[in-house]
Amino acid sequence: MVARAVGTVKAWREVLAWGLVALGSLASPAAADEPRDDRVVVALRYEPHEGCPDADAFRRGVEARTSKVRWSEEGERRFRVVLTRRDGLTHGQLEMSDVDRAPSRPREVSDRGCEAVVDALALVAALAVDPMASYAPRPEPPEPPDENPPPKPSPDPEPGLGAIIAPVDRVPPPPQPPEAPPPEVAPHGRWRWLVGAQLQLASGLGSQAAAVLPLYTELALEDAGWLAPAFRLGIAWLPRRRVQGGDGAGEFRRFAAQASGCPVVASVGDHLRLRPCLGVEVGAIDARGVDVDVSQGSLTPWVAVRGVGRSQVFATDWLFLEAQAEVGVPLVRSRFLIEPDATVVEIAPVFGVFGVGMGVRTP
Repeated sequence: MVARAVGTVKAWREVLAWGLVALGSLASPAAADEPRDDRVVVALRYEPHEGCPDADAFRRGVEARTSKVRWSEEGERRFRVVLTRRDGLTHGQLEMSDVDRAPSRPREVSDRGCEAVVDALALVAALAVDPMASYAPRPEPPEPPDENPPPKPSPDPEPGLGAIIAPVDRVPPPPQPPEAPPPEVAPHGRWRWLVGAQLQLASGLGSQAAAVLPLYTELALEDAGWLAPAFRLGIAWLPRRRVQGGDGAGEFRRFAAQASGCPVVASVGDHLRLRPCLGVEVGAIDARGVDVDVSQGSLTPWVAVRGVGRSQVFATDWLFLEAQAEVGVPLVRSRFLIEPDATVVEIAPVFGVFGVGMGVRTP
């Protein structure tokens, strides 16, 4: 009987031990259900100009739109904010990169106020972390109500009523419609005037290149990406020059009005602009015979279509240098001769022009 009792006690001890193990296994999943931190860890590099809000203002702007960001010195994602002041505007750039990726194309925003630029870049950063981020900053949570509010004073009863009249609750205002999201931030440009002059060498009139002096004014759209057109109007003057041909010689001069349009621009850095253009030139050629008994002049039309390649280097915001090469096709090809048939010169079917110049850009 004693041996059977001892075996029974051992059996109950084993049952109790297995029960405790089972309770421990039931308790362990509860620890696994603890909430995980799924926020994106971001390292911020903030470079403002004088008078701009500090980095904490940018962080608050991001946190006001999303809760899925956590700031750290070393993060899996990096934000770099650069704010500069130029031409009366604040220009902001936001560069975003991951640890194992190259930086993406910077987002650019410009405005007169630095606070507006910082707030717009904070919106772009919040949407990059959380596509469901709020466009407008979320309102601050209301303060908890006072646990012991002061008692409301009872209104005085009107004389003769003999009872206290309860105050009438005000009708709550109707709910306001949700605020529309702000428009997408996009780069915007501005039109600026340019005025300049060139010194050109042109072929097509005789066997030697002739000097051409053009003056022009240009209206160009800047700070608007690659689709930024420019339009140029000018006048070009070819000074009188002597051309010897065959048995005769003649003096020629040419004056014309020029117009060209450049639909796109390629920017290389902050100072170099490359533009392909198409233009037209309309004017006249004044020709006179030389060393002849009777000198008779003639004025013939000059019309040509031109393909232009233009490069501009802006040494400062207002001063620029430029080089230009073009190929032209005259639509009117005149032949100049001295009677009876001594040809002096005939306009070539294609001509080329190369020129350099400088100019100024207005604010």
